[in-house]
Amino acid sequence: MNRIFVVLLAIGVASCGGLLARAPLPERVSYMLELSADDYIGETEKRCKVLRLGTLSAATGQLGTAMHYKEQAQRLQSFAYSSWIDAPVDMIEPQLRRALNESGLFEAVVSAESPVRSDLSLTISQLSLLLELDRSPSAFVLEADLELADPIAFELIASGRLSIAEETAANPQDGAGAANRAVARFTRELITFLRDATEAGDGCE
Repeated sequence: MNRIFVVLLAIGVASCGGLLARAPLPERVSYMLELSADDYIGETEKRCKVLRLGTLSAATGQLGTAMHYKEQAQRLQSFAYSSWIDAPVDMIEPQLRRALNESGLFEAVVSAESPVRSDLSLTISQLSLLLELDRSPSAFVLEADLELADPIAFELIASGRLSIAEETAANPQDGAGAANRAVARFTRELITFLRDATEAGDGCE
C-alpha cells in the first residue's frame, strides 16, 4: 500500500512539474535608440572647421545591451526580458555624428578612425543611460562628460557634463520612449554647447 502511494505521489509531482515546465516565459523585447532629423535644427551658414568625434565610451557597467534601472543609489540592475538591440553608445555615436554633420556648425564631422585632418576634437565619455526608479516621478536619465579640444594647439576649449532626464512610467516600453526623447534633447543641447564654444566668426568665405 505504501509503495503504491509513493508511486502515485511521484506521478502527481511529475505531472505538476510538466505543467510548470510548459508555462510560457515572458517574451524578450529589444528596443532601438533612433534620432530623427526633426529632433535638431541646422545652422543656415555652414562653418569651415572639421570636427573629429571620438569613440563614445560608456560609464562603468553599461557596456552591453542590457537595459539598466536603479532603485537605490549606486546599485544598477537590468530588466530580465527587455534590452537594447545594440549597446547604447554604439547606437548613439553614428547618429550623433550625422546630426553634428547636418548641424551646419562644421564643414565636416569625421570619426575617430578617419585619416582626415581635423581642427577640433570632441570627446564624449562616461555615457550613462538608465531608468531611475528612485526619482519621483521615475525618469530615464542620459548623462555624459564632454570635452572640446584643439588637437593642433593641444588646448582644451570647453568641457562640461550634460544631464538629461525624461519622465516616464516605471516599465521598459515607456522607458524606451523616454530614452529616445532623452537622446533627442541631448543632441540639441550638445549642438548648443558646441555653438557656444566655437568662434562666432567661423563662417565660410
